[in-house]
Amino acid sequence: MKWWTSARDRFDRIFLAPRLAVDLGVHRAIFFALCVWIYSGRDYSGWAQLSAAFWQPKEPWTFIHFYRPTPDEVLMAQKVWVGALATSALGLLTRVSNWIAAILGYLILSFAHSHGFYHHRDGVLISIMFILALSRAGDAFSIDDLIRSAWSAKTQALRQMQLPEAWRWPKLRERMCIADASYAWPIQCVRVVWSLVFFSAALSKLKASGLDWVLTDNLRNIFLTNQYLYQDWARETFRWGIAATLAAWPLLCKFLAAFGLGIELIAPLALKSWRWRIAVVGLVAGMQIGIYLTVLVNFKEYVPVYVWWIGWSSLWAYWATRTDRAQTAHKPRPSKS
Repeated sequence: MKWWTSARDRFDRIFLAPRLAVDLGVHRAIFFALCVWIYSGRDYSGWAQLSAAFWQPKEPWTFIHFYRPTPDEVLMAQKVWVGALATSALGLLTRVSNWIAAILGYLILSFAHSHGFYHHRDGVLISIMFILALSRAGDAFSIDDLIRSAWSAKTQALRQMQLPEAWRWPKLRERMCIADASYAWPIQCVRVVWSLVFFSAALSKLKASGLDWVLTDNLRNIFLTNQYLYQDWARETFRWGIAATLAAWPLLCKFLAAFGLGIELIAPLALKSWRWRIAVVGLVAGMQIGIYLTVLVNFKEYVPVYVWWIGWSSLWAYWATRTDRAQTAHKPRPSKS
């Protein structure tokens, strides 16, 4: 059973190796702040104004398909949802806010998808919200932590019969630097979700069209047709002529199709090590930017997901080390007498 022991040890190193509480807290704050940026300007109440003939309920609306919310109800739910996203970013009532954000987001977006429209880029964000709802994401870098710290300091001062002037907050830096496996598995689960999204996209292409995705003029045709499909609202992008230039080189288009498919197939390797992480995540980000500039598929919903590949505590330690070295280098050396 050596293989089982080796697999279990590797699983523990990936998912249960202790991480700092501040890592998960910063990830949570930036992720939900970016979700507010994405969804606060959208209005899903228009879907409720469509005719019932378009009603094709998806889960969980299949269980309550007899009921369709009104536009006012959708608008109210959306306001509550954006509010929950904001309080989740601030870390206020974090666990409750995370659950409200995840459940309402699932209901609202699945309602929009129940009218013959399916936006596949929303699913990854809702999955991450449910992961955070199950985690201890509010233990650090949150208003909840500040409140707990203040209450703890007040309680300790009262127990010691100290004067109010002696009340002081605990060292939040020490609280944020608590390391535990509870702060590791949510981050790794999000990274697994990210990897599987692109890996499954590659498998879907191969299942639907096989190698014809690469060997035919499929990508070249996409470059050409999208210039006319989106010309009314994408002139600023297509004005550069990137898609038209690439379409003039059929072999290059096939190479780009094979290159993009290969990047998606190796996406799970980003979990292997930090070197693979930099290479694979960088390639995927470059691929999505290239797709936007050529066929105008906007991957704005993936911006909050890329945040999870950054090691915030490592960046902080690196910056602190550089600062200490710079300060040490500028100190005057004692003169030899």
